[in-house]
Amino acid sequence: MSKRELERYTVMRQIEEQLISRRQAALALNLSERQVRRMWKDYQHLGAAGLLSKQRGRPSNRAIKADRRAHIMKLVSTHYPDFGPTLACEYLRREHDCTISSETLRQWMIARGRWRPKAQRTRRHHSRDRRPRLGELVQIDGSTHDWFEGRSEKCTLIAFIDDASSQIMAARFFEAETSAAYLALLKQYINRHGKPLSLYSDRHAIFTKHDPEDPDPTQYGRAVLQLSILIQRDR
Repeated sequence: MSKRELERYTVMRQIEEQLISRRQAALALNLSERQVRRMWKDYQHLGAAGLLSKQRGRPSNRAIKADRRAHIMKLVSTHYPDFGPTLACEYLRREHDCTISSETLRQWMIARGRWRPKAQRTRRHHSRDRRPRLGELVQIDGSTHDWFEGRSEKCTLIAFIDDASSQIMAARFFEAETSAAYLALLKQYINRHGKPLSLYSDRHAIFTKHDPEDPDPTQYGRAVLQLSILIQRDR
């Protein structure tokens, strides 16, 4: 299973155990209720296998045939060995009546060692609308640092931040970033503010297993599942 398929499997499990509604599942997965209904139907009939991509193992309909790819790369090697992808595309189109996207050619040239991408590129983050209500989505994260400037050992600050208001709802220092630490702070949050609808985290091993073939949630994931709290992760 891919990470996205594993996330969908976890949400389907929550529906199956009647912990959440399909409407809440749609909100957690950023899908329409219609898509979730179709996904739920596939899950009921086929289990986890029903959530796997239907395109897995199939060649893309847009894939370019190997002989045409070889022909294009031969033209580049022969006539434009020092060109970048964008300029090479322009000459291929103008001189050889060969149309191809610069991004496709860039990937081919990188694979052949004819183009080296820039060492660092600015990462683009797609904007996401904030949730409208307090407690609807809480972002959780930990940061390990020398917080006490040498007066104590390095430790980890774990914080729960409300997505709607950017308010720090709970924060505490721990010796390390562990499942027990996150669950302890979650207990503190619930005692003070009540149960949040969903928690948003990165893809630390505490929150998601790195083996895509293992569909079972982590220790933290099982605990949150039992509390009927939705789990959302950074893509």
